[in-house]
Amino acid sequence: MSKRRITYDNINRTIIAELLKDANIKIRGLSKKIKVPLSTVQRRVKTVTSSSLLKKRFHLDSSSYFASKEVYTVIFFTITVNNYTIQARYKI
Repeated sequence: MSKRRITYDNINRTIIAELLKDANIKIRGLSKKIKVPLSTVQRRVKTVTSSSLLKKRFHLDSSSYFASKEVYTVIFFTITVNNYTIQARYKI
């Protein structure tokens, strides 16, 4: 799929600003909010998100999921010096 060149007109700037406020906004809701036809918003959101300009990311909120569980980090490493190898595993 070829990437379209993005023009930074008022509509695209508004779409980008709204997506930065709420990345989960529905296209229909965005269209109504900024008063731009649905098909225009669909096309422009697709163009903006398929470019490398905006990327949606997820993060793990371990504080709620692991609240009642033991959480630890395990570090594995290998050190080799003069044909002598040490392998270690540490639980923190």
